[in-house]
Amino acid sequence: MQGNGLSPKTSTVVAVVNELGNLGRVEEAEAVFEELKEGGLRPRTRAYNALLKGYVKVGALKDAEYVVSEMERSGVLPDEHTYSLLIDAYGNAGRWESARIVLKEMEANDVKPNSYVFSRILASYRDRGEWQRSFQVLKEMKNCGVNPDRQFYNVMIDTFGKYNCLEHMMAAFERMKVEGIEPDTVTWNTLIDCHYIYGQSGRFNDAIDCLEVMKSAGLRPSSTMYNALINAYAQRVMRSGLKPSLLALNSLINAFGEDRRDAEAFAVLQYMKDNDLKPDVVTYTTLMKALIRVEKYEKVPAVFEEMLLSGCAPDRKARAMLRSALRYMKSTLKL
Repeated sequence: MQGNGLSPKTSTVVAVVNELGNLGRVEEAEAVFEELKEGGLRPRTRAYNALLKGYVKVGALKDAEYVVSEMERSGVLPDEHTYSLLIDAYGNAGRWESARIVLKEMEANDVKPNSYVFSRILASYRDRGEWQRSFQVLKEMKNCGVNPDRQFYNVMIDTFGKYNCLEHMMAAFERMKVEGIEPDTVTWNTLIDCHYIYGQSGRFNDAIDCLEVMKSAGLRPSSTMYNALINAYAQRVMRSGLKPSLLALNSLINAFGEDRRDAEAFAVLQYMKDNDLKPDVVTYTTLMKALIRVEKYEKVPAVFEEMLLSGCAPDRKARAMLRSALRYMKSTLKL
């Protein structure tokens, strides 16, 4: 414990204050903090940060401001974490001009901000509709020698997507990859949520492409993403009169199946029938796979029979799905 600049007793107190703050028990955290001072021990930056974090968590802005001012009066220098917490506090209260003042204070005190600070400031502009200031935030970030991380790019992608700036959104996404930052589930979910816009602007296939790339990367799409895709596609078709793509709809059936949402998968089949789009062998095979995934083996033969009646010749995969279902049903009968 001595290696981090804290005595064993002080380190223990900091841990207690931190835990109480995490639980939202800030009055108890403050009492423990005061006991530390009354015991003749001088709180250092980590101790103040632990108390500050608790106040930020419960939205006690005035108390958070007081902690920082008390630090400065006591000759304890705020660090990067202190300023980040204070920016969080102002951000949660919607006081983003105050947050920017804190950023200026960091620069004046030679405390280098981290990417999280800029992510929060960027989010503030997004929420106020000032998406154009994204470029200013990125420029300031670079001037400070701070490299954008995944979280920053996720906020930037979300900002551009929300305001229909699709070219900027995809440029940010490409820049993220060029810088060696791998997209995560949040990145992909944000991109595909914005494909409500894609669907409305005639770029629905871009949404499908994102979905397939995401799945190939081993990331699991969210259920809301699937709803966004099928709704966007339906809106596009109804508005433009274009004939739906069988490939796109089969991809949606597969996506629903992988998410164990067989009802939605069959809703896509019904959509195809209602719009005079003939299902193919891939459609039926994918539906059978969806049923097997949720262990509804008894429904598989009916799908296979419908496929035959529709004039689709079953392929090897379709026959394998049927055999798998029948084999399971036979084994349960023996039990």
